Amino acid sequence: MPVVPGGKGNFRISHRFAGNLRNGSFGQQAENLFGLDLGAIIGFEYRYGVTSRLQAVAFRTNYDKTIQFHAQYDVLRQGGARPLS
Repeated sequence: MPVVPGGKGNFRISHRFAGNLRNGSFGQQAENLFGLDLGAIIGFEYRYGVTSRLQAVAFRTNYDKTIQFHAQYDVLRQGGARPLS
């Protein structure tokens, strides 16, 4: 996930096709244009940097219409000697 600086915000829109390519035969998948004709799940996310390491997040999709709240805290930061964060 992107690092949001403290005191700044970030808005994202996500898009996922609703079809499952594991269900049905190849012909059935081709009829539905491999999930493109089955609609999409759209997600809206707002991420706010409380501090340089702490982010608060609100997320909602049109699928279940519930709002999810969560937070992310970066214990380790990626750098020259540390390839992971």
